[in-house]
Amino acid sequence: MKYVCCAALLFGMFGAGAVAQDGASRTGADLLTQCQLVNKSDLNSLEMLTSIQCASYLRGMSHTLTIWKAFSDARNKANPPAACVPDGVTPRELAMVVVKFLSDHPTSMHDEYGIVAFSALVGAYPCK
Repeated sequence: MKYVCCAALLFGMFGAGAVAQDGASRTGADLLTQCQLVNKSDLNSLEMLTSIQCASYLRGMSHTLTIWKAFSDARNKANPPAACVPDGVTPRELAMVVVKFLSDHPTSMHDEYGIVAFSALVGAYPCK
């Protein structure tokens, strides 16, 4: 049962929203475009929706990691999470983490959207 729950969480985190409307997989470059807009002011309607995609995706991933940590803590750290995002981190801050990660790791631009987001959060918020 626990494996089914973990698989469902991972599918929701990585699978949902990882495919563009045209059916092509989204990449780190797509995530960068979206996340750069989060810090921009005077957005038009399309840019606003695009920035919300980044912020919502990262917030969902952050919440998933928080749930993972809670279940891990309840089970004496049996399966520790890969990242521990502190309480109070905003979607804007999460977007900045992704932008910095891709700036520091340009070869990740062609990696899958969810893998890039996850890698950025793991690098910025390792569990202690």
